[in-house]
Amino acid sequence: MRHRVRQAGYRIICVPGVWHYHPMPSTLKALLRMAWRNGAASAYARRHFPETVLYNPEGHVGEFKAQVPLAYRVLRHAAGLARDVVTGRWYGLLYRTIYGIAALFPRR
Repeated sequence: MRHRVRQAGYRIICVPGVWHYHPMPSTLKALLRMAWRNGAASAYARRHFPETVLYNPEGHVGEFKAQVPLAYRVLRHAAGLARDVVTGRWYGLLYRTIYGIAALFPRR
């Protein structure tokens, strides 16, 4: 939806003092289950509906390409894995690993 809003000439803004977030799963098992689901769903969408797969940059950026090649997504994922190892973000490393495995070997 964000992509269509921008294509229509509108802008997405951040409002100061407003918080919006998705709560993290309460257990490690739930987090890894979510990683598997998201990785498998990403692979399914990429295979069956590639036009709907949009690049989702980390952080707040003003300009970005909405659709990028698969190689770019793979390299970005690998860079994230390396960053998680270097910075000791072990939950992030586990999440990205499970996500990647599910994207490579989905059961659908």
